[in-house]
Amino acid sequence: MAEAYAGARLLAYPSLSEGFGLPPLEAMSFGCPELACHSSSIPEICGDAPFYFGPEDEESMQPALLQAVEDDEARHGAIARGREVLARYSWEKCGVETQAYYRECL
Repeated sequence: MAEAYAGARLLAYPSLSEGFGLPPLEAMSFGCPELACHSSSIPEICGDAPFYFGPEDEESMQPALLQAVEDDEARHGAIARGREVLARYSWEKCGVETQAYYRECL
């Protein structure tokens, strides 16, 4: 996957229902911007990094896609915002918080 993300121009992620949305974060970690549906948990997880389109507005996908592919300034901005988003997450933090939750529940 690392090679695919690193070589990709864009990750298209039109999911309407996500519990967390790991693929956009994976793409961000390789400097690959995302085109994502503005629904479910994606805006909460990914912030303003992706190029968003509306879940119920088919026509909103085309301008977002064109901007992501053709506008280098917007593309580089999305990649930079992705790095900022990634700073909020780590596997270590996930493990610590999961362990703390389990201890709290026992």
